[in-house]
Amino acid sequence: MKKSLCLFLVALLSAACSNPYYKFYQGNKYERKKSCEYLGSISSSNELQKLTDEGYSVMGESSFTSTGNEYSVDKMISACKAVGADAAVIVRPEYQRSENVMRTYYTYQPGQSYTINTSTQISGGYTGNIYGRYNQVGSYNGNFYGTDNTQTKMRSEGHLEAHPYMTTADRYIYRAFYLKKSHYNRKFQNKRYNLENKKEPVITIGQTKIYADNIEELAELLEAQQSQHPQTKATKTQLRHAVVDNLVGQELVKQECERQGITVSSERVELLIKQFKSQYKSEYDFQKALEKSNNTMAQFRKRIEDQLKSEELLGKEVPYEPEHDRSIRLKNYLKKLGKEYEVRYLDERYMPPDAIGL
Repeated sequence: MKKSLCLFLVALLSAACSNPYYKFYQGNKYERKKSCEYLGSISSSNELQKLTDEGYSVMGESSFTSTGNEYSVDKMISACKAVGADAAVIVRPEYQRSENVMRTYYTYQPGQSYTINTSTQISGGYTGNIYGRYNQVGSYNGNFYGTDNTQTKMRSEGHLEAHPYMTTADRYIYRAFYLKKSHYNRKFQNKRYNLENKKEPVITIGQTKIYADNIEELAELLEAQQSQHPQTKATKTQLRHAVVDNLVGQELVKQECERQGITVSSERVELLIKQFKSQYKSEYDFQKALEKSNNTMAQFRKRIEDQLKSEELLGKEVPYEPEHDRSIRLKNYLKKLGKEYEVRYLDERYMPPDAIGL
């Protein structure tokens, strides 16, 4: 009985010590660390942008559902150390649904008193002499048989008794994100800043300057992408001119949006970001893609906002109907803006045959 009770308690303690934040972890694992900075709780993963703007990158996450109270900062920090993260944030539990669950509670049953009756068979013999007044006058002998009855009081050991029952429980989604301190974006920006200040611009749009290495970088990216579609292969010069038209057009539209005071709601920006994120399996995959493209979350959000403003402006200035000549009307509109905002091409290698603004 003692052995079975001990095994039950070991199983109970093992279940209590399990850590779902580590068990359901997905992401890169590094050498275990002695410390983990707790950055507090957030209401949703959308708030991660504040941390990525501060130089953190997401290296992994825990995501699981449970009807138990798994909202434990201590467990999350323990998992954070185990996976080698520098810091972690925990997401406040999100209600998912209510469901019927089987629970069990245990009661201690004390031992019971009882009596054990025992019977022992006894036997023996006897002999002796009989004396008169002056001398022995005889003798005697015989055997005897019988039963000795005794009672012993005992008490059994106590035990735990299980009582299963059905109840309703709320199921919650539990999440935590594990972060690495990243200085990559800052180094990349400093590197680009130094390059830009060492070289002369090849295009100017008012006070805005465009540099050759920026154009070449995007042209190489286009070249790598078109290698998957050899039937549409363009020359390096054609790709370079396409990049120039795109960069100049974007800047002209951006400056015109600022001049006209065009704004978009934060709700529209967040909705488009959410739609973009839905293309990835997890927040971790999205953050890795963002880091690979050398962008911070703040830069990504600004690009989304600029894109929506551009659509607002062009939808008003260059209506979609009629559709058949919209591309011509759009090009003429950009040429008009190019003259207003003084587009200047300072290097012939980066001046398309039909350059905007000329």
